[in-house]
Amino acid sequence: MRAGDNRSVEQPPAGTLTMLFSDIEGSTAMVSRLGDQYGEALSAHRRLLRAAFAAWHGREMSTEGDSFFVVFESAADAVNCCLAAQRALAGHDWAVGAVVRVRMGLHSGEPTRHEDNFIGIDVHRAARIAATAHGGQVVLSEATYQLARPGLPAGVTVKDLGFHRLKDIAAAERLYQLAAPGLPGDFPPLKSLGAQTSLPAPVTPLIGRDDDLRHVCDLVSRPEVRLVTLIGPGGMGKTRLSIAAAAALDRSFPHGVFFVPLAAVRDPDVMWKVIADRLDVSVEGQAADAVTGYLAKRGALLALDNLEQLDGAGEVVAELLAAAPGLVVLATSRRLLHVQGEHELRVPPLGLPRDADPAEVAACAAAQLFARQAGMVRPGFTITADNAADVAAICRRLDGLPLAIELAASRVKLLPPRALLARLGQRLDLAAVQAGRPSRQQTLRSTVAWSYDLLTEDMARVFRRMGVFAGGCDLDALAAVAMTDSGEPGSPALDPLAPDPLALDPLAPDPLARVPLAADPLARVSLAADPLDVVAELLDDSLVTVTEGSDGEPRVGMLETIRDYALDRLAHEDDLDDVRRGHAEHYAAFAERSSELTEGPAQLTVMDRLEADHDNLRAALAWSLAAPGTDKLGAAKLGAAKLGAGKLGAGKLGAGKLGAGKHGKEDRVLIGLRLVQALTVFWYRHGHAAEGRRWLQRAMDLAPADGGAPLAQVAHGLGILLDQLGEAAEALLVLERSLAIYRELGDREHEARELNSLGIVHRHLGDIDKALTLLGQAIAINRELGSTRLGASLANLAQLESAIGRYDRATAALREALALDEARGDPWGVAVDRHTLMLVSLRDGRPAEARDQLRETLDYVADSGNTSLLINTVETAAAIAARLDDAPLAARLAGAADALRQETGMLLSQQETDMLDEFLAPARASLGDQEWHGRLAAGAGLSPEACIELMRAFSAS
Repeated sequence: MRAGDNRSVEQPPAGTLTMLFSDIEGSTAMVSRLGDQYGEALSAHRRLLRAAFAAWHGREMSTEGDSFFVVFESAADAVNCCLAAQRALAGHDWAVGAVVRVRMGLHSGEPTRHEDNFIGIDVHRAARIAATAHGGQVVLSEATYQLARPGLPAGVTVKDLGFHRLKDIAAAERLYQLAAPGLPGDFPPLKSLGAQTSLPAPVTPLIGRDDDLRHVCDLVSRPEVRLVTLIGPGGMGKTRLSIAAAAALDRSFPHGVFFVPLAAVRDPDVMWKVIADRLDVSVEGQAADAVTGYLAKRGALLALDNLEQLDGAGEVVAELLAAAPGLVVLATSRRLLHVQGEHELRVPPLGLPRDADPAEVAACAAAQLFARQAGMVRPGFTITADNAADVAAICRRLDGLPLAIELAASRVKLLPPRALLARLGQRLDLAAVQAGRPSRQQTLRSTVAWSYDLLTEDMARVFRRMGVFAGGCDLDALAAVAMTDSGEPGSPALDPLAPDPLALDPLAPDPLARVPLAADPLARVSLAADPLDVVAELLDDSLVTVTEGSDGEPRVGMLETIRDYALDRLAHEDDLDDVRRGHAEHYAAFAERSSELTEGPAQLTVMDRLEADHDNLRAALAWSLAAPGTDKLGAAKLGAAKLGAGKLGAGKLGAGKLGAGKHGKEDRVLIGLRLVQALTVFWYRHGHAAEGRRWLQRAMDLAPADGGAPLAQVAHGLGILLDQLGEAAEALLVLERSLAIYRELGDREHEARELNSLGIVHRHLGDIDKALTLLGQAIAINRELGSTRLGASLANLAQLESAIGRYDRATAALREALALDEARGDPWGVAVDRHTLMLVSLRDGRPAEARDQLRETLDYVADSGNTSLLINTVETAAAIAARLDDAPLAARLAGAADALRQETGMLLSQQETDMLDEFLAPARASLGDQEWHGRLAAGAGLSPEACIELMRAFSAS
C-alpha cells in the first residue's frame, strides 16, 4: 500500500506480527530550517525506508508526513529491516545539508484486523515504544527481542535498557536497544515516563552519607535480598537516607518505588490502608488483599518509614514479601522487625574530625553539615582557621548526630561557634536533648504517650500545663504558668520587658545569657532554678520544640498533635480551667506591661513581642471572654487604619465597679477586660483593627452596665477601631458613652482623650465646627493638666485645620506637637506629626517640600509594622507624585494602597476619598482611563516592601 492509499489489494496478515513505527527526529525544526528543500529530504527518506521494507518483507500499513507504520510476519525480518534502513540513512549523501535521523520502535503481538489495517493495545504499545527513542536509535520490546534473538545477524547485539513506563499504558515495559557495527550506540536516556515513584522531595542535599548510601543501594540490589531495615536512634537520619536510596534505585524496579510514611500508624489494618493509598490501589474489601493482589506480579520497592511503634508491622512485611516475589522492602525503625530474611543495617553517626586542622575539619561529614546549616542562617559562614577547633568540638559534643548538629548550627545566627560551644556545656546540652527526636515522631499521639510515660511526676505536670500555650512561649511564661505549684501565675524568673530582676548583660561572654546585673558577669543562673532544665528534659523526650525568638532567646513550642495530647491529659489529671486562668493572667500582665511602653522609644520592640505572642493573647481572650458554654471565638478578619486617622493613647485599667471572687465568672471577664484594654494600641497600629473590634465588642457585651472606668476604657478602644474601620456613626455612640463615664468619675485626663477622639469622629462625619470645638476642649484640658496627650490633640487639630485650608495654623500646631513628642521620645507621635506636616505642605501647594518630608518618614513606616500608617503614607505619596506630574507612579501607588485597604477591610471616609480623588484627578486625566486602570492594576500587585522601595526611590529623586 502506497502513501495516501487507504485500500489494500491483499488481506493483511494475521497471527503474531512485529510492528514497526518510525519518524524523523526534529522534523518540525527541519522544515523551518530547510524550507522548500525539506521536500527533497523527505522524499529521499521515504525511498530509503521503502527499499528496506521491500527487501525484508515488510507491509506498509499507513504513512503520514514523515512517519511509517509497517508490519512483519517475522521478528527477525523486522530487526534486519531496521538495520538496513539505519545503515542506508547513515550512508546517504544528504545534499540539502542536513542529516536525517530516524527513530524506530518494534513490538510483537497480535493486533486486531480492522478493515484494511490493525488496531488494538499492541499497536499503541509499538507506537509508544517508538516515541521513547532518539534519532538513529532502534528500540525493541521484550516480546520482539525474545522472538528475534535466535536469528540476530553476526555482530548484532542488544542493550538492556531496563523497565519503563509508557504513556497511557499501565504495565511497565522492558526495553532493549539494537546495537550493530557502523551505527551510533550512545544515546540519552529514553524519553519514557521512567518508573513510578512516590518519594518526597528533600529540601536539602544529603551530606556525608555517600558511603552509607552506596552500601544501602548495593545491599538492596542483591537478588537474594528482599528486606533491609535501617536501624538507629532518633535524629540519626534514617528517613533521609532511605529516601535517597529509594531515589537512586528508581530504575531498578520496573513497577515503581513508593515511600510510605507510617509515623502516625499503630494498627496493622491501618498500615495496609496507608500502603494501599500510596500505591493508589482501590480498596473494595480487605486492604491487605488489595495490596498483595496488586503487588503479586510486580517488581517494586516499598520504603516503609518509622515502624518501631507499630505492633504487628513485622507480620505485615512478612505477608507482603510472601505474596509478591518481586517486591523489596526498605524499612526504617529503632528496632528490628524480626522477619525471616531481614538484613539489618545500622546507620552510623556522621564522621567526626580527628583533629582541629581546618582542612581536616572542613572535610569531615559532621562539620560539612554544620557549615551548610549555619550558612542558611548566617550567609557566607565557612569553616576557617579561627573557628575550626570550635566546630570540631561542637560536632564531637553532639556525637555526630545530624539532627542535633542542624539544631545547634541554626543558633550560629546569633552565637559564633565559640559562644555556642560554651553554651552547649553550661546551659543546653543539645546532644542529650536531641537524641531520639525526629520531628515525624512528634506527630504521633501514641509515641507522645510513650515518651510521656517516661517523665517524672513533676515533669509530666509541667508538660500537661504547657498545653495551654498557643504558638509556643518564652521561658518567662513557661516558669509563670507551667512551673508553679498551682494554676496561679508565679513570679517569672525572667521578665522579657522590664530590666529587673534579670536583664541581658552585654559584657557576658554569652550574649544570650541572662544574669543578675549585680552578679559576676561570668556567672550563669543555676540550672536547678532555670526553666532551660525543664525544656532540655522535654526536648529529650521529643515532646517540645525549641526555636529562636525575635529577641534571640529560646522559644518553646509543641506540635499541635502533642499539644492536643497535653491538653487532654491536663483536663483529666488537673484543673484545666485553673491553668487557663493562670495563662490568661500571665498574658494580661504581659500585655499591660507592654502597653505602658507603646508610647516610648521601645515601642517597636514591644509591638514585635506582642506579635510573637499573638496566638497566646488570642487564647487568653478566648478563654476569658468566652460566651456561656463555649471556649473560643470565631476567627475575625484583620483590619487597618485610614488616611489621616488621629493618634491615641493606651490608658491603664482604672478603678471601677467591676470585680468579684477569685474564681467567679466576673473575675474571668475582668481578665478579658484587662486584656482588651491593654491590646487596643497594638490592634490599632499593627493591622488587627477588625479582629480587635470583635474582642472589644465581646467585652462590651459581657461587661455590666455599671462597669466604671474599665468599661469606659473598653468603649474607647471599640470606638477608635470602629472609626478606623470606617464606621464613624457607630464609633460616635460608644465614644460618647465612654466620655459620660469619665465625666461621672471626674477623670479629667481621660475626658480630654475622649473629646479628642470624638473630634476625629465628627471630622469624619463631616461636622467640622463640632470637631473644632471638641478638639479645642481636649487641648485646653491637656494644657491645664500638663498631659502627655497634648501632642496627639495638637496633631489632630492640625489635620483638621489643614483640611479646611488654614495651613499656617496647622503648621504652628504641628511644630508644637513635634517638639513635645520628640522631647518625650515617642517615635509614633513624631511619625504622625511629620506625616501631617507632609499633608499640610501638599495641600498648601508645596509638593516638592512634601516629597522631602516623605523621605524623613519612611524608615519608621518600614520598621513599625503599622499597617494604617503604611497605607496613609502610600496614598499621600501617590498624591505628591500626581502633583509633581509623575502620573504613572501616582497610579501605581494608588493601586497599591487600594489593594491594601481591600485586604485589611479598612475604608476611607467620604471626605478622605474626595480629597484623594482631587489630588489624583490631573494624573488620571493625563494618562487616560485605559492606561490609568492598567497602572492601578500593576500597583495592586505590589508588596508592602515593594511600596517602601518605590517611595524611597521617588523621595530621593
